[in-house]
Amino acid sequence: MKEDPNIKFVAAAEFWDVNTAHIVEQMLIANGIEAIVMGDVSPYPVINIVDPVKVMVQEKDLEQAQELIGQSSIQ
Repeated sequence: MKEDPNIKFVAAAEFWDVNTAHIVEQMLIANGIEAIVMGDVSPYPVINIVDPVKVMVQEKDLEQAQELIGQSSIQ
């Protein structure tokens, strides 16, 4: 599979907790948005303070992803 250089991933949300980031990732995927977690260094939030865990989505899906995240009880 060849990567498409026109596809750009951007951060839809940042979390201190890697588990929360993965829950959001799965919620977005379940709603048809391709999502990945970047920077899941450790399950211990104190380690992620320097560099929060990011949920990344395609730029074209950013608005929809942020809307879904905002509607969820996950903050």
